[in-house]
Amino acid sequence: MSAWIKKHPEIQVISRDRYGPYALGATEGAPKAIQVSDRFHLIKNLGDATSRMFQTRGKVLREVFSLYNNAVSNSLVVDQPKIIDCIIDNDQPDSRLNPVKVYLFNKVKEMQQQKLSKRAIAIALKINKKTVSRYMSLDALYIRKEHSTTNFDSFTQILLDECNRNRTFKDLFHTIVKSDFNGKYTSFCERMNSLYANNKISKHNIHSQIAQVRVWSPNKLSFLLYMDDEKLNTNDKRFLELLYDKCPEVKEMEVLVKQFKNLFKLKEPGSLLKWVADAQTSDSSIKNFAKNLLRDYEAVNNAVITSYSNGQVEGQVNRLKNIKRMMYGRAGFQLLRKMVLSKSVLDHQK
Repeated sequence: MSAWIKKHPEIQVISRDRYGPYALGATEGAPKAIQVSDRFHLIKNLGDATSRMFQTRGKVLREVFSLYNNAVSNSLVVDQPKIIDCIIDNDQPDSRLNPVKVYLFNKVKEMQQQKLSKRAIAIALKINKKTVSRYMSLDALYIRKEHSTTNFDSFTQILLDECNRNRTFKDLFHTIVKSDFNGKYTSFCERMNSLYANNKISKHNIHSQIAQVRVWSPNKLSFLLYMDDEKLNTNDKRFLELLYDKCPEVKEMEVLVKQFKNLFKLKEPGSLLKWVADAQTSDSSIKNFAKNLLRDYEAVNNAVITSYSNGQVEGQVNRLKNIKRMMYGRAGFQLLRKMVLSKSVLDHQK
């Protein structure tokens, strides 16, 4: 990179992302050129930092999911069963387990205790019926390491006959174990649910008053922090209010995120240093992000106070990638070139 830049002494401004070798190449190739960090990548880096924070707050998110859905649901008047904790492998840190997945698993177990059908649960939670069946068959959520084959198929006819007599899965399992079934109870339940689906065995009617359950992924919550309040819908606003009340740290982070976004609009000298100082003295989880900005301060500050940008280049690269994905496996470079040129003409005509 530096060798190419040295061949072009007319270069005065270099817009780049924060990748270290890019910064080094730009400095060596054109030491007098102005370096500007790409705004899109800066916002994306901050979004990644906030998303990681939400990923590590699984317990709080599950509590707020419950608070929100219990507040908007008035159709089921039942005792709330105890929340079922997930089980994970010892070498798998808890922060890597998706809090949305854990919450949905707990909701499936709750509705299972309420004697709701798989179809009703799938509609209420907006998940696949196969996922509902798998969650219902498990005593706890875990990460499966390997799959094993069983001799389940040799007991299919017996199981179908026995199912017609309304016996429980547990009773059926004990019955075929005595006949040398070599699988575990969890795998047996999964195969039984699949057997039910394939043979179209009758299910209970859907509960007509089941309320839809809403959840927000860490990435979705990270995106909501950027949005202006007037652009949020009612559900998002209500959930964020509960989340801010339960976890004030998130509210503090939301203020910092919006302030960082506004830095690029206001373009005030010294505003970046002030924002970094505020972020480092706060209780939010973006201190490391703020600290890392100081390592590339000149380029980041130029992104704040100047109008230089490689947004046009990034947009064209994204457009080219989309065309390439649409044509994946269909043709070679020559046709790709014609598609790019033809779309450019059409876009220009519009």
